[in-house]
Amino acid sequence: MKMKPVTFQRQLLVLTAALLMLGLGGTAWAQGMKDGGMKDGGMKDGGMKGMSPSMKMPAAQGGPMKMMTMMKEMAAKVPRFPPVRGFGDGGEVFFIHSETSDPKISELLSMMMASPVITVPELGKTPEDLLANVYVFKNGVKGMGPLGFQPDIFDHLPGTPGYRPLRRILFVTWKNPASAYELRSVEKLMQARSKGDLGIERTKVVVNMPMLMWPLGRR
Repeated sequence: MKMKPVTFQRQLLVLTAALLMLGLGGTAWAQGMKDGGMKDGGMKDGGMKGMSPSMKMPAAQGGPMKMMTMMKEMAAKVPRFPPVRGFGDGGEVFFIHSETSDPKISELLSMMMASPVITVPELGKTPEDLLANVYVFKNGVKGMGPLGFQPDIFDHLPGTPGYRPLRRILFVTWKNPASAYELRSVEKLMQARSKGDLGIERTKVVVNMPMLMWPLGRR
């Protein structure tokens, strides 16, 4: 038994119907096909020539503009994470912190950004190879960091092999806070430590800190 060949017009009809179902402006596309006109009896009135009225495709309810309005309304109802400024590779980064393994750190970050940070103790069990580092200053230059000093410094930004959204906190303490200066990279931080200007304390606290923007990219 021979199968009826699929005509080009029928393929166009299927594509148009799919666009309509997805709400991606299929009605406007079909109208464009009508206005542009396929020669030799192609698309007519948004459908195949000779199609009965009962088979004509319905317009997308509300169209693309209504869908965009609905998406904006939904976005307005969903809580937004406030971005936090930090440093990495000598430039600015912006990130969020959504969860931590330590309840005291969660409380501190929640107060800092006026946005709840959830405590997930299991984050503290994350294997080392799934963690990157974040350096948090306990003294020195005043700033918008979580402890009231300069912003955090990140290693391994997105696009590098060591990038991880989960980060272990390392506290940085200047030995002479009066002589402290702003640092913007792990390289400069390590140089200051090698000169004896500061100390670094490793903690067991893990924070989920996905990047939003960094010197060479953004989401």
